[in-house]
Amino acid sequence: MDSWQPGSRFGVTAPPGFYSRLVGFILLLTALVNAGNVVSIDAKRRLQQSRSWWTSAPEVSAYGSFGGSPGKDGIPRTPYGMGHGLILMPADMAAAVMLGAAGRLAPLSDHVAEGAREVLAAFFSQAFICSVAALFAYLFLRRMGFPHAPAALGVLSLLLATTFLHYVQNCQENNLMLACALAGAHFIALWLRNERPRDAALAGAAFGYALLIRPTTLADTGGAMVFLFLSLRWTSARTGDAVRRLLGFARSFLPVLAAFVFLERLYQHARFGDWLGTYHGGLPLPGFSAGRRMFGGNFWHGIGAALWFPDSSIFLFDPLLVLSLVMLAAFWKKIDVQVRAFAAGALATLAVYLCFYAKFTPPTGATAWGDRYTQTPVHLLCLLGAPLLWTAGSNLSTRARAAALALIAWSVVQQIASVLLMLGVEEKQLHNIGVQWAIPQRFVNLWLVVWGQADTSPLFSGLPPEWRRISLLPFQLELRYPDVARWALAAWCLALVAALTLLARLPRQSLNRQSDG
Repeated sequence: MDSWQPGSRFGVTAPPGFYSRLVGFILLLTALVNAGNVVSIDAKRRLQQSRSWWTSAPEVSAYGSFGGSPGKDGIPRTPYGMGHGLILMPADMAAAVMLGAAGRLAPLSDHVAEGAREVLAAFFSQAFICSVAALFAYLFLRRMGFPHAPAALGVLSLLLATTFLHYVQNCQENNLMLACALAGAHFIALWLRNERPRDAALAGAAFGYALLIRPTTLADTGGAMVFLFLSLRWTSARTGDAVRRLLGFARSFLPVLAAFVFLERLYQHARFGDWLGTYHGGLPLPGFSAGRRMFGGNFWHGIGAALWFPDSSIFLFDPLLVLSLVMLAAFWKKIDVQVRAFAAGALATLAVYLCFYAKFTPPTGATAWGDRYTQTPVHLLCLLGAPLLWTAGSNLSTRARAAALALIAWSVVQQIASVLLMLGVEEKQLHNIGVQWAIPQRFVNLWLVVWGQADTSPLFSGLPPEWRRISLLPFQLELRYPDVARWALAAWCLALVAALTLLARLPRQSLNRQSDG
């Protein structure tokens, strides 16, 4: 094993070069899973929304049948907050500058330039979001008392063994909301150590920014308050002391949070002319008839869709959640108080999301890999699985440890499969031929694609050619630009070798027992 002298950065000790290697791995991972576009139509609309802020482009463009909701000036507006767009805008600007410089050397057609711009915007924005999420995940685990090794392995499990990996490719807002939740939790944990007003204010900024992404992230703020209150209550001799400290936190936290609430409402007012409405301007969602309501579904059907339906269950799409819940239940009394408080807060947030979206249509998100509405609390809980297994695994039987490791291995295989085919293949097959079990069907589809049988299989009947190929950029380029695809595939293979080299280095460094400082 390599030895190292611990150094302090961000207030915690880590092996030399750990942060740079982690970010380097994320940059390579983001490039490797890039599908040549932002994948989801929602992300494409948010990218268009962000372009309208700095170019003459309209906020709403013609994607599918969606025309937006009319704003107070009659101009169509998107039903989204500004939070994700604020990240996409500098990424898109950087892509435009790079392509402008490249175009002066070798002129590009408008079609090629637009496609390349979306590729780069997806890469830049996702690389930034995922790096922030991973760094705050590591720092938070360290603040919670986990040594370097389990904290680092916890971050790697989040990146590779949860649906986080799917949202590295799919530029929905999920990983950005998770990054905000992790940043807020980190600053709360930091405040619990020293009670500095600055840390409470930064926590308020993190959760406030989340409100700019999606107003329902107020549930994340509520779960964080459960984490804070239980941490104070379980470590204070008297309830009065806990309340006094909580009020001290609120004095710095609430004004910052309120400023973001005002900014979010100001954005709503600027577009739709009211302070209390939704981003839909009082109109139903696109594709909804007048008699069909957004919250018109059956409550228990929505709960079932999130928990046990085979095409969307959080336990099937994020098996690491099972490991985390089992470890929490088995070793609850032995787990650190703050870890228990955090888990309780995440469970409370999950319950709120489950109940809120149970009657939503659809309750788990249209064209999604699993249940995309509950991903933040699910990922927060999954983050605890590997660290708890590391610290408490010695108390498990050999068979139990083997089962846990097998579950982690299966999770990695499953999440890699989630980025190898286009999103929506299994959903179309569900509607066309009644396929219910999305995850096994994904492996059947992969088999057909890899062996060149997708073009003739009835399973892929009526699906676009892009959906019958591996979704990664070099393989997608083969359809239209075969000459470029060969060079792209060579570069992709080099990136894969570099990523695997870093991935081998990170666990080896983490498993070094000297790194547990």
